Amino acid sequence: DAAQSDLVSLNNGHIVLVASGTVTLNDGTANDGIAGVAGVAGVAVSAAGTGSILLQATSGDVIVNGDIASATGHVTLKAAGSVLLGSATATGVDVSTAGTGTVSIDARGGALAMAGDAKVTGA
Repeated sequence: DAAQSDLVSLNNGHIVLVASGTVTLNDGTANDGIAGVAGVAGVAVSAAGTGSILLQATSGDVIVNGDIASATGHVTLKAAGSVLLGSATATGVDVSTAGTGTVSIDARGGALAMAGDAKVTGA
């Protein structure tokens, strides 16, 4: 198996990741050849254009250790447990969108915990 890193969509494509258990998102390695989308340091998930992002843990937590960004689409983080944005070792974590996009974070059975330097930015 080759190393896999980053979730990336182009041309207004959506990203949907629904998993049973904890979902951990780390910054991957640089991917050459897709300028402005993949290979950006610190980014774990990115959707170009109006592409929306849904990251859901149907049991467990969503742990975000790298940026999540949509150009103008919606960003939704859902966890049966907690949503953790950044940590002492994952600094400067951002969840962002612009334009008409919105950010929704739902920690159904736990807490939303953000490191002191984590940011959530919506339109």
